[in-house]
Amino acid sequence: MLSSWFKTTNIEHDKIKLKNFNINKNVRQSALIVGNRTVCQMLRNVNFLMQYKYENLITKIILYVNDAVLKLRKYKNDFDKNWWNNKTAINFNRSNFNEYYKELALEFMVIEHPVFTFYNQLYNININDDNIQRFILECIYYTYKINLKLLEYEYMDLPLSIAGNNYTQQWNNILTLLKNHNDNMAYDPYYITKWELRKRIQEKPYYIKKGRIANIKNNNDFKLAFDFSRKPVLDAINTNNYDAIIELGAGFGRNMYYYSSLIQDISSSIYIGEYTPGGIHTAKYIKNKYFSDKMVNIFHFDYNNSDGFFENIKMKEKLSNVLITSFWSIEQITLLQPKLFDNILNIAKNVTCFHIEPVGWQIDSKSIMKENKTGFRSYYNKNLYSSLLNLQKQNKIVISNVVVDFFNFGDPESCGSLIEWKKI
Repeated sequence: MLSSWFKTTNIEHDKIKLKNFNINKNVRQSALIVGNRTVCQMLRNVNFLMQYKYENLITKIILYVNDAVLKLRKYKNDFDKNWWNNKTAINFNRSNFNEYYKELALEFMVIEHPVFTFYNQLYNININDDNIQRFILECIYYTYKINLKLLEYEYMDLPLSIAGNNYTQQWNNILTLLKNHNDNMAYDPYYITKWELRKRIQEKPYYIKKGRIANIKNNNDFKLAFDFSRKPVLDAINTNNYDAIIELGAGFGRNMYYYSSLIQDISSSIYIGEYTPGGIHTAKYIKNKYFSDKMVNIFHFDYNNSDGFFENIKMKEKLSNVLITSFWSIEQITLLQPKLFDNILNIAKNVTCFHIEPVGWQIDSKSIMKENKTGFRSYYNKNLYSSLLNLQKQNKIVISNVVVDFFNFGDPESCGSLIEWKKI
């Protein structure tokens, strides 16, 4: 899938611009620099190794990629000004180009776009040089990755809903709280979650557990309640060997960091998918301050446009066994589209999914969670359970566990029901 920038930016330029760019960018270098793995440098290497026979074509590609990187840098700098002021803590080192990335690059080479067409032409010249072909494939892979990153920023540049703005403010408050922590203080998911819910707990100091109400008398009650609500996922992580754990609509990643805190030797890659820029940047802050040693990946995610998120995961690694979760996030999507489930089912051969969402009324009329037809909750989800039942009828999944009115802090109006299903 292509970003708007890739779709609308021309790769062709007049001879004078190409000539000036060629000189300024030192496209015709006389020495091979292997250690520098930028796309532009690797293309210079290709130009040198091919004895400058295809320099005009290579110059066009370098100019295009260079402009894409400049656009990406502007996007990033603009968002950094608004959301991020601790850049020194971030490490953006590129991963090693491996055989899986090579497979992807071969797929991307046939994308109907001039830059990939030009790459295809270079690759298929009968040069019989594995070194040159590997350079070209690596350039293709990272050019497509630049395109995906542009797409992610384009999504984040869209106006937020009122709910999105409210959540962004909430995540910003948590970011401020974390920045005021002592640097030596370990990340405490209980503390952050209680701080986040403090007003609600003060007004209604109770929680709902399997349809029954219990009071929150002290911090231990809160901790036990929070542990209970995440226990199904923790049990799954402890008893299965997943390649990746993915949370959809993860906010600032509270649950993912909670798992990382409790399971010190967790080896699965963790993917945090979040819609709001505030949630994404708060999650990145937490990762770099407290979990830099964990395989945590943070991408923009939109339930209504989920292709880019799953494509980003595909770019990271080849998956066979995946655990996917959502906690009170699907609630904000009135009608889920089939494309979301197509993407989920296509992410890996084996998929296990846990939802805790306020959809009890969709499952059982006796649920304490009734359909909200007025007020801000009137747009809450209407079709999660029916969508899953439809997938089950098509023999695509099996719903393995349902617990109506499973858990909530406070209001029955948003009590989450647990649904577990697996891909067939």
